[in-house]
Amino acid sequence: ASCKSSAVDAIAQAGGSVPTSLLAAFDSKADGEAALAAGKLALAIDAFTAALSAGPAADDGCYEASQDRLPDEPLEWEASCWLEDCWGSELTFSESITAFDFGACHNGAFLLTDCTDDGEGVLCGYYESDDDAGTFVLTMGDDGRSFTGQLVSDADGTPYAWEGARLTSDLYEEPAPPDVRWVLESLVCRERAQSLSGNPRAALADARSAAELCPRAGVAWDAVLEAAEACDDREAKAEARKMLAVLRGAAPQ
Repeated sequence: ASCKSSAVDAIAQAGGSVPTSLLAAFDSKADGEAALAAGKLALAIDAFTAALSAGPAADDGCYEASQDRLPDEPLEWEASCWLEDCWGSELTFSESITAFDFGACHNGAFLLTDCTDDGEGVLCGYYESDDDAGTFVLTMGDDGRSFTGQLVSDADGTPYAWEGARLTSDLYEEPAPPDVRWVLESLVCRERAQSLSGNPRAALADARSAAELCPRAGVAWDAVLEAAEACDDREAKAEARKMLAVLRGAAPQ
């Protein structure tokens, strides 16, 4: 079903009527999609802007978050698995921190040994690889879904930033609810047009709005990643990669 018919059906099933402004928004969105497909980027941006302006007002709930935020994970390292960014591999931890080789990644070529956990999400210890060794400290985020930290080489004392996102057996990606699907698609399409037009900051703003609207929609975080890469926003890139890993259970391609 088309975005327009899906939204109309959802409103009708709820016993409501479709306002004229919403129908106008659908028509402008369709114009934007046609312009984007034809490479007419300025026209596409104007059409998607008209669609978003013509739709229901934000205080009617249209632009508020329409999906639940992800649940927090426990601040526990044992028996957890992470997507780490140094090698783009899975970092897995043993069921007990008393194991000498508590963590391993990069196909087992990189080991975390003699680890200690402060019980509040901070893990420290030593790392070993074929060509290097040193110390590390990792701090888990308050939601238990990411970590930040660093490795420090014994060879020259050079610190290396290290980040990761927790992988679980639960996949959280969901499509946008029918009544706001057109809003999500308008924002994502305008992000694309802005990126192609050489306006990465405007594109990132649209992508973030899409992710705030539908935090479980992978297409929104795909847009954040695309825009963040275009404007070299390291923080936004890390956030998008973390969320895509959490939603889909794998690294974004």
